Amino acid sequence: DKVKADADKAAKEKQATAKADNCKRAQQAKAMYDTGKAVRMPNEKGEMVFQNAEQRATEVKRTDEAIFNNC
Repeated sequence: DKVKADADKAAKEKQATAKADNCKRAQQAKAMYDTGKAVRMPNEKGEMVFQNAEQRATEVKRTDEAIFNNC
């Protein structure tokens, strides 16, 4: 049972590390959107284009949800 306990502990540590990393990346993305500057992202052709207001709102909402779930 010690082996199982060690495996569970390692899995929980790995999950906590991933959650902390997700939190940090979400906070960085939120900070970028909070600047109000135009944000570019690749379109379906791989070309870099500026986000429109709807895309930006969707990304801000997604970022807020990531912060809520990971921080």
